[in-house]
Formats: sequence, C-alpha cells, structure tokens
Amino acid sequence: MKSLYHSEKELRQKLQEEIQNKVEFTRRLIHELKTPLTSLMATSQLLSEELKGKKRLGKLSGYVWDNTCRMNNRIDELHDMIKGEISKLELDLQPLDLKKLLSSTAAEAKTAALQCDMKLELIVDGLMPRVYADAARAKQIVLNLLNNAFKYASNSGKVTIKTKSNDDYITVEIQDRGLGIKPEEQQRIFEPYYRSPHKAKQSHGLGIGLALCKVLVEAHGGRIWVTSKPGKGSVFAFTLQKFNVKKHQKPRQ
Repeated sequence: MKSLYHSEKELRQKLQEEIQNKVEFTRRLIHELKTPLTSLMATSQLLSEELKGKKRLGKLSGYVWDNTCRMNNRIDELHDMIKGEISKLELDLQPLDLKKLLSSTAAEAKTAALQCDMKLELIVDGLMPRVYADAARAKQIVLNLLNNAFKYASNSGKVTIKTKSNDDYITVEIQDRGLGIKPEEQQRIFEPYYRSPHKAKQSHGLGIGLALCKVLVEAHGGRIWVTSKPGKGSVFAFTLQKFNVKKHQKPRQ
C-alpha cells in the first residue's frame, strides 16, 4: 500500500508539472505572438484609413486589417481557454439587461448571416428579468454559438435565438436547421480542440469555440448543452442566473 501510494503521488506530481509546463509554454507563446501583432494591428489600421477611397489598395488594406483582427481574436480565445482550464478566468459580474444584449448582438451578427446566405431571427420575451453576468463574456458566448451555427449549418436558411425563463435562470437557445450532430459526437463537442472528423477539412480554427463557451458559461454558474438529430438541425442552449438583489448585491465598503 505504501509503495502504491508513493507511486501514485509521484505520477500526480509529474502530471501537475507537465500541466504547468504546458500552461507556461502557452502563456509565453501568446506573449510572443501578441507583441508583434499589436504593432501590426496599429499599422494596418492606419494604412486602411490612409487608403480609404482608393478602390484596389483600400480593399487590400481592408483584408489585412480584417485578418489581423481575426488572428488577434483567435489568440485571445486561446488565452481565455488556458485561464479557464486553470481557474484563473475573471468575470465582471453585474446586473445585465439580456434582452438588450441579445438584440445588439443579433444586429451585429446579421452581416455574418447574410454572408452565409442565412436569415437570423430573434425571439425573446417582452418582459425579461435581468441576469447576473459579465456583459462582454455573455456576448462572446452568443457570438461563438452563432458563428458555429453559420459555419456548420450554412444550408439551413435560418438560425433562431430564443429565450426561456425558469425559476432561477434564463435559458438562451441558438437553433439551426442544418445537418445535425451524431449522438457520439454530441458527447465530445465541448471538449477543447475537438473538431468533427467529417467537418474538420472544411472548417478553420483551433476547435476551441464551443469549449470556450462551456468554460465561460460554467464560470457564470450556468450550464451548456446541445440537442440534435442528424438531418433535423441542432439547438445549443445555455443558462445564466437571474439577478437576485439579496443574493448578488455587493456589500457597501
């Protein structure tokens, strides 16, 4: 028993060291990428503004700016994923008007929907209680789920955002009418870096979008899940806590 205990202890220590080394390596990698990227973003933005109105060069500079921003967002997502894995992701929790946030997020996402030849519909309750959430992170969750729907259900014609009110939570649903997800894939779809084998070739990215959604939702004290049938589309749903004055009011200093 003593021998087994010491062996298990050594293995656990080695595993913790490997995890820490991985986290430290990723942090350094992110820093090394961010330093030149910050300069590149500033330069490409200035270039895009200088060449505005010049048809060909303005269009090319716009591509540089758009793709630089996209790269920056991917790095930020990776950083958030790492912080979530080691429980160091910080949230700015405040009473939040979820209806207003969903309306503005849907308006922002309509351009992406049109590019995929899809319609985006928002259906929310007239009177919706506030939730206790980080506004930027809640928006990030919704946008990630919408982008996922646009990417994998581009032939479905429509994506719908719906809300439901329960006792202590508001449930947000993102519904598409795409190809759907096989049951065995539904078990793994929120795992970090997982991508569907039959969709991996036609998709880009690190495969962390849905995993990051899970990290962010759970950091809020909610949960996220998917219901889907092959050929019938998918519904991604997550919950956020309703704001409760007695429970969530911060004490006065």
